[in-house]
Amino acid sequence: MQNIKRFEYIDALRGIAMLCVVLSHAAGAVLAYTSFGAAEFTILRNLGAMGFRLFFVISSFCIFYTLERHTREERRPVRNFFIRRFFRIAPVFWFGIVLYTGIFGWTGPRWGPEHPELWHYPLFVFFLCLLHPQTHTTVVPGGWSVSAEMLFYTTLPFLFKFIRNLATAACFCVFCVFMLTWATWMLRPYVEQVVFAGLPQDAFAFYWDRFPLILLGGFSFGILLFYLQRSEKLMKLVTRPEVSLAMTIVSSVCIGLLAVSNLWFLIRPHFYCLCFTVLALALSTHPWRFFVNGFTVFLGRISYSTYLLHFLVLRALVEWVPPHAPEIVMNPPSAFFVLLAGGTLLTMPLAWLSFILIEQPAIRLGNRIIAPDKQPGAVRES
Repeated sequence: MQNIKRFEYIDALRGIAMLCVVLSHAAGAVLAYTSFGAAEFTILRNLGAMGFRLFFVISSFCIFYTLERHTREERRPVRNFFIRRFFRIAPVFWFGIVLYTGIFGWTGPRWGPEHPELWHYPLFVFFLCLLHPQTHTTVVPGGWSVSAEMLFYTTLPFLFKFIRNLATAACFCVFCVFMLTWATWMLRPYVEQVVFAGLPQDAFAFYWDRFPLILLGGFSFGILLFYLQRSEKLMKLVTRPEVSLAMTIVSSVCIGLLAVSNLWFLIRPHFYCLCFTVLALALSTHPWRFFVNGFTVFLGRISYSTYLLHFLVLRALVEWVPPHAPEIVMNPPSAFFVLLAGGTLLTMPLAWLSFILIEQPAIRLGNRIIAPDKQPGAVRES
């Protein structure tokens, strides 16, 4: 396998995932003030929301790849893994806490009607906001997915030790898809009626779709992707252009069909992850330009900051457009296009600044801490 720095298709997939997330939130914003085309915008919102699953697949693939490499290059790879992840994730996220609090105050709504309360802040500072139904998006919009990443990292030493080949990766994936989904369904009454007794039912609107055991399934597909790429026989087949193109087309069509399907809400995310795994496998051998191009690669490289900042831009557009361009509001498709294009293109310069001023310096600091532990000639993570 190539050096991960050359995996442009990985950055491109991150960029595509980011576009999906903005698409979802733009469609949701349109649905908030119009019922025209509600069915179509609901499909777009649901389709875009699966961008999170693509992020999780890519994340676990990259983590297994880097852990494999660092295990050979470093004396304490597990310790160094946590140092890398901390400096990769925490500084920008904590900046987001300060930024959103500075703009909207301690209890002002950020994105949507939810208001943060003071007890929410420790859960965000320590990346635990995923665990409570009322703290997924209150302090930092979208903070639940960052929390999911950090919670997943705590399982990595165990998973990396015991999942060492394609067979165990496949077994783990099947276990997550079926057994953990079943376990989540069985836990649901207990969690709602005992653990969080007294909460209104609407507090659980998104909780089960984001439940940690369900999200672990998405991460398991990234691990499976890592070992699929190490299979010489399989990669020899995927290297054939006609096979790669067929996999790309079929997986893309299936993703679209899933958006309009009536699959059980706890199992549908796993089918999305399966499609994303097939798509990534196909692009790894033939990065078709429709997916892997300068725009998607660049957006993928700044996707973390883009994710945390695009809520600000979308909210500004939602507040600015109606009084200044009411004709756009009267035309939902136009409003959706303005929010999607503006939410993406206006966020990118801000995200690039965050990338060069916060993300990269923090990564370099983590690398300096790790440097004494690295073997001569090892390549630093960027």
